[in-house]
Order: sequence, then structure tokens, then C-alpha cells
Amino acid sequence: MKKNLFITRTPLQLFNCIEARNRFHADEENTLFYQYQRDIDKKQMQSLIKNKEWRRVVAYPLDWKRRLFFPLFLRRIKQELRLKISSCYYGAYNSIISSLINDIKPKELIIVDDGVKTLEMARLVESAKIDKKSFFKKIRNSVLSSDTAFLYSSSFFTIYDLSRYKIKNRVILNDYRFFRSSIKNLQKKDVVYFIGTNLNEKILKDISRFEEYMKKIAAYYGDKKLIYILHRYESPEFIGSLADRYGFEYVKFDGPIEVEIAAAGFLPSEIATFGSSAVDTLSILYPDSRYRIFYLESRDINEAKRDIFVKLYDAFDKKGYEVVHILDS
Repeated sequence: MKKNLFITRTPLQLFNCIEARNRFHADEENTLFYQYQRDIDKKQMQSLIKNKEWRRVVAYPLDWKRRLFFPLFLRRIKQELRLKISSCYYGAYNSIISSLINDIKPKELIIVDDGVKTLEMARLVESAKIDKKSFFKKIRNSVLSSDTAFLYSSSFFTIYDLSRYKIKNRVILNDYRFFRSSIKNLQKKDVVYFIGTNLNEKILKDISRFEEYMKKIAAYYGDKKLIYILHRYESPEFIGSLADRYGFEYVKFDGPIEVEIAAAGFLPSEIATFGSSAVDTLSILYPDSRYRIFYLESRDINEAKRDIFVKLYDAFDKKGYEVVHILDS
């Protein structure tokens, strides 16, 4: 029987790993290796994990000991899996994951989506910058077995069209056929879900500007029921104070929004956001909802992040989402 390994760092990566497992490896021996840094990441991933569906589940907390001495902590699992893995799935990677992949030498490598990070990885492969490292990094990678050249030979299991990138990697379309087949008929309700984004001080020049945006958005929807879905890193206290002030509701889901919408038992009539790439996934899973993007003005975004958001909104516009300049309305 084939043995496979699924490596994940975020709830969305895990969601996509489960889709790949159910679609391609349902009757095989599947091991899950998941990392987490914050308790909320662990909680959301554990909400998706059913131990009986996995041969083995390995949790790897990213505390200082496991970061610094990862060669020691990985020694046993490397020995157990070396040359035994047929297919290895992973998303965004770090030195720990790279070392694990390089030492177990799987026969096949597949990248799963983690939002727009997939596009960043495709651009990285296209640019061939993987090989352009400093002398120090080359030595470190050699010692720790953490080189990332395996990206060149990895396939992509993705919802994105990667044809614009000049890459030789095989691309497998993820249409979420397995998860969609499990969704019961959802009745649409006249409710707007607003997906939160972790708009911290690294993105917004002044976090107080966030209140002005939410005030405008609440007024935009008027009497329609508006529910703000907190990003897992957002403060419930801060969002709660705005909700009380401007008359909308808020909730923090226990699991990824992709799953929680189905669990809630109804389909929101509209899903909106400032810039969450979750709309790319949700529009496939729940195509009958309307999708709307609210534009953060460039003047409110820190210069280091400004170009990223300009490109993000341009991409949203090209995909056909309605993009609203709320401060100008």
C-alpha cells in the first residue's frame, strides 16, 4: 500500500491537503505532519482533523526549542519515512519543512494552496531565484539539508491559473469536487458575511482608519444583516467595540471559514472583504453568493505594503469581483 505525507502550517493548507487526500489517496496510508505557532492555528487545524482518517498525526509546535534544534526533533520521523513516501504534499515552507522533505526523499512532491502564496511560489520558480543564495545560506542549507531546489520538481494542486508563469511544473486543478459533494443544499439568507483581514500596523498607517472604513461599510449595507467574520489573529474586543458602535454583528469561527459556512447551515447572500484571498476559494465552493471587495485607499496603507495591495485589487478586478471605493461613495 502506498504511503503518503501531508505537511501543513495553516488551516487552509490543511483543508487543501484533506481535499487532495480524499480525491487521490483515500485507500492509502496517509500521515499528517502539522506545524503551529499560535494556539488559534492549532485549534482551527484540530477542528479539521479526524484521527481515524489518518494513519498517524504528528503535531509540531514552533517553540524556540523546536525551531533551534529541529534536526534533533525530526530525526525519528525522518528515519521512519525515509524512502517510503510516494506522494508528499506541502504548502508554504520553512527550513524545518525543507529539511524534512530533502531527507525523506519522496517520489512525488505536490504544492497545495495557501491563498496567494501559491502565486508567489510560482513567481519564485519562474524567476529561478531559488538557486541564487549567498555563500552563507548555501553552507547552512548544506548542513541542515534545507535547500529548496525541490520546488522545481514539485507539482501544483491549485485553484489558480498558472499558465501566465513560465514554469515547467505540472499543474493539477483543484475544483474541490470532494468537499463540494459533501455540502448539503444550503438555503440562501439575506445576510452579508464580511471576512476580516489582519490589518495590523504593518499594513495600515493608522489603525484608527479602520474604524472609518467599517463605519462607511455598515452604512453602505443599511438595514441588511452584516456579520463580521474575524480573522483568526484579530482582536474580538476591538471589533466588538466597532460592532456595538455601528450596528453590525461579529463572530469568531472555530475552524476555517470554508468549512464553517457549510456548518452554519445557510448560504449568505453576499460575501465581502477588504482583501482576503479566501474569496477565491469561497467563490468555487459557494458560487451562488455575491462577492464584493472594499478598496483600502493607497494613502492609508504603509508604503512597504502599498504595491502589494494595488496588485491585489487589480487581480480582484480582473477576476470579475465588484471592487468598491467605499470612502468615495
